[in-house]
Amino acid sequence: SQKKTYYSISEVAEISGVNTYVLRFWENKFPKFLHPKKDRAGRRRYRKEDLELVLIIVDLLYQRKFTIDGANLELDKMSHQDFTHRLKNEQFKNQMTLRQIKQSLEKINKSIKNAVQKTEKRIGFSDEARDDSLSIENRQQLKLWPDR
Repeated sequence: SQKKTYYSISEVAEISGVNTYVLRFWENKFPKFLHPKKDRAGRRRYRKEDLELVLIIVDLLYQRKFTIDGANLELDKMSHQDFTHRLKNEQFKNQMTLRQIKQSLEKINKSIKNAVQKTEKRIGFSDEARDDSLSIENRQQLKLWPDR
């Protein structure tokens, strides 16, 4: 089944148990939070987030007995906490990404060091011979080369 993207005001009224005139009244009383989009004909189109907000307002006013001002303050607090939570979650994801990048770079660095060591062994470099002097084996091989 396909999920609805928009709900009409009568559908929101039916789901929330609140009359349509109350929903319109709430748009004025909760202007910071409740502002459903309107289509070309001027009909309200509530998104899923708007419907969830209406249900939260129903809970604050009717179950928890908040005043409209109190409910606005509570919604402010909730949206701030939600924003803070989302921000912390984003920072955590960024830290994890940075940690993964660091681990990848450490693996690459280790692979490069191993490759350099293998190459040095193959061509006869030793740790003492890092000053570009030739290893004994290389000197002996050079002596075997015929002069031109």
